[in-house]
Amino acid sequence: MKRFFGTDSPLFRFMTILLELAEINLLFILCSLPVVTMGASYAAMTDSMNEMHVHGEGCFSAKRFFQVFKKSLKPMIPIGTVILVCCVGLGFNVNYVLKTMEGTGRILFCGIYVVLFLILSGIFQYSAFIAAKTEKWNKDDLKNSFLLALAKFPLVILTTLLTASVLSVLMMSVSLMLRMLPLILLFWFSCPAYVCVGLHRRALKPLLPELFSEED
Repeated sequence: MKRFFGTDSPLFRFMTILLELAEINLLFILCSLPVVTMGASYAAMTDSMNEMHVHGEGCFSAKRFFQVFKKSLKPMIPIGTVILVCCVGLGFNVNYVLKTMEGTGRILFCGIYVVLFLILSGIFQYSAFIAAKTEKWNKDDLKNSFLLALAKFPLVILTTLLTASVLSVLMMSVSLMLRMLPLILLFWFSCPAYVCVGLHRRALKPLLPELFSEED
């Protein structure tokens, strides 16, 4: 029995991971409620996921989550707000193009807007990752986020699709949303973020080894 239910058993480790993902998900939702703090909340979630990738299960700390959230507020509030406004603007433009244009022009402009959206998404993701990993944010970090979004564009497409998958909740009926509410509250954001952070770690470690120096 100890083999299956002991603290070193696969079942116990799996349950610990689920518990930590649920805690992170709840904290992310809570800290994102003011909307403008969503960037800092995402940075704190990114840091928590990074710790899980490095140290495994059992390492999550709510205290550390709030520490990273607090230090990320200054850079991520303006970055997140500007990117959110730009994405809303792009959405309106896409809607206008779809309603008023046809043929090649329609495809061309929609393609341009999609590429711009992906670049903005990449900047947001890399800014959050860097803000979580550095003690003090500087203007070069934003430039590096932009360059990384361009250099790792195929990866940005994948991680954006994973991140945007949470928006599928908006297409659910009210009854289905209510049935899935426990899943949404506990795992809806943290699970895609866990995968995205793992992908970003593999991409960034050779390019920005200084971000990972404390892990060695």
